[in-house]
Amino acid sequence: MTRATRVLVAGAHLPTRTGIRLVLERNGFEICAEAADADAAVRAAVRERPELCLLDAGLPGGAMSALARITSQVPATDVVVLAGEADENGVVDALRAGASGYLPADSEPEGLVRALRAVRRGEAAVPRRMLGPLVEHFRVGERARRISLPGRGEVELTRRQSEVLGLLRDGFGTAEIAERLGLAPVTVRRHVALVVSKLGAADRTEALRMLEGERH
Repeated sequence: MTRATRVLVAGAHLPTRTGIRLVLERNGFEICAEAADADAAVRAAVRERPELCLLDAGLPGGAMSALARITSQVPATDVVVLAGEADENGVVDALRAGASGYLPADSEPEGLVRALRAVRRGEAAVPRRMLGPLVEHFRVGERARRISLPGRGEVELTRRQSEVLGLLRDGFGTAEIAERLGLAPVTVRRHVALVVSKLGAADRTEALRMLEGERH
């Protein structure tokens, strides 16, 4: 007899978690743990080593932060984010952080079960309507902007890196940028680190000084 897929469900809303539990248990999944915030989700994932983690996008403490930590500490786990409204940036950020899927939280039970089974087969689960925008994003979005630096030639930044850089130039801090772009602070810090590395700067302060000349 095939062992049931063990699932961690993380979300602040108990009735929602209960609904997901009932749907999955009726379809051959086993709920091995539940969590109400990001830290608890990470602890449960490390402790239980589930095959599948479902994270609500509005998870207190940051779903993206929990996603990054879980995929780092429990790499064999498939992580799927459940969002109230799926948007291109949210899907892209989740996939980049290691998610295996990004689905609407109000998915029909049959659709959710079908998508999760596909994830366990190694497929990515995203809303069908997002496939076109995602393909286009990864086709052209990664080379959204080139900047020229004296003595250093051209440096390519992705669209998201350009957005983060623009907000840094405007004086916003990590938490403010995260809120404006709908990202986890850890994701913003990762983008900043990549920009700093591409520019060959020691830190973000030096990177901004280097870019002052490019602005004019």
